[in-house]
Amino acid sequence: MNNLASLPNSLAHIYWIGGAPCAGKSTTADWLAKEYGLDYYQVDAYTQRHQEHASAASHSTFWRLNQLNGDALWMRPLEEQVLGAIAYCAEQFELVLADLRALPTIRPILAEGTSLLPHLVAPLLSHKHQAIWLAPEPPFQRKYYSQRPWIHDVLISCSNPAQAFANWMERDIRFANWVEAQAQAAGLTCLRVHENNTILQNAQRIAHHFGLHEPKLGGV
Repeated sequence: MNNLASLPNSLAHIYWIGGAPCAGKSTTADWLAKEYGLDYYQVDAYTQRHQEHASAASHSTFWRLNQLNGDALWMRPLEEQVLGAIAYCAEQFELVLADLRALPTIRPILAEGTSLLPHLVAPLLSHKHQAIWLAPEPPFQRKYYSQRPWIHDVLISCSNPAQAFANWMERDIRFANWVEAQAQAAGLTCLRVHENNTILQNAQRIAHHFGLHEPKLGGV
């Protein structure tokens, strides 16, 4: 990432929503994009393309972790899992930033995804209200993760699916705490997500944080 000093001005049209998995990021971002007429860049939608362009030489952790499944992925020591997730996101962020710089600037862009790590986004901001991170409280995370229908397909190859799921949840809890600490260290905002607030309430709070005051006519 060269010429970082010039990037805040060239990326001033981008709003950033990062954070841990299962925090309602995608649902919130989709609502905001429709309500305020923003172009929505969802990192997850580009991950397969990023995998196709990554290699063991250029993005070693991103490439390696995409080759793992079952016990090799979820039965590793937890600290290794957390550090691997951080490295994975950091390497994908390089690919995300290249995508964002290539997109048209006709309308504001809302970028959303786990790989938007606070310490990587912070130098790119024109002001601190341009970005926010979401971190689910552990009970919220465990409840809604367990309701996702594809979880069984991910864990079916594990020798101990219950333990693998427990490790997965603990990894994401630690990752969420790390994200929150990184955001706070940079003087940026991290919103804790829990049962007491609805997706709509969180979305409205984020809209206020971004300074989005005029919904698009006919917004959903």
